Amino acid sequence: MKIGELEKSVLDTSLSEAQEGLRVDLACGTNLRPGYVGVDSIPLDELVRMTEGFKGEAPPEYEGYVQHDLYDIPWPFEDSSIAAAYSSHFVEHIPHYHPDWGAGRDGWWVWFEELYRVMEDGGIVEIIHPFSRSDRAFWDPTHTRYIHYQTWFYLNREHRLNLGVNHYAPEVDFEVMNIQAIHEPTMLDGKSDDVVNFARQFYFNPTDDLFVVLKVNK
Repeated sequence: MKIGELEKSVLDTSLSEAQEGLRVDLACGTNLRPGYVGVDSIPLDELVRMTEGFKGEAPPEYEGYVQHDLYDIPWPFEDSSIAAAYSSHFVEHIPHYHPDWGAGRDGWWVWFEELYRVMEDGGIVEIIHPFSRSDRAFWDPTHTRYIHYQTWFYLNREHRLNLGVNHYAPEVDFEVMNIQAIHEPTMLDGKSDDVVNFARQFYFNPTDDLFVVLKVNK
């Protein structure tokens, strides 16, 4: 896709829906995506207690739930074992530093190296996060980073090589398949592509969140 191109439409999940194999919802909390295995640091019985809608017991879709802190590397999955991964409003919380990751290792690269390890070749990753030009990105004091759509291209090896920064994570190689805007203001409805793209690049609050689709290349 063209760098900076954003599509405003119903979220396109066709690539993940076509995947066969294990699908995981990373940091699922109480909003587990149907058809996915939930992964979260919170014990399942605690999730049940804190969620009124569960009515005292875990819903059937939580069968197979994996309790694991996603900052604890490695994750309890084999190499190349996951066909599709989904994560909503988690990556903006990844810390820059963790004592177990070693000095000088930014958490972004540690986390995506581990995601890359467990994903199969051709696997699909879908991520939702606040857009860096949205006030929403700054509201939550536990957000540690503000993610622009250009950030995602740094997960692509060819892009890093072209910029001379492949040392960030030499083995990681994700291809950006699609980036979509979520909750774009109605003031942009009916505007030309040039106007919309200008707003996304230079104005604040042109959209709340981004939906990012990545493909794993191994």
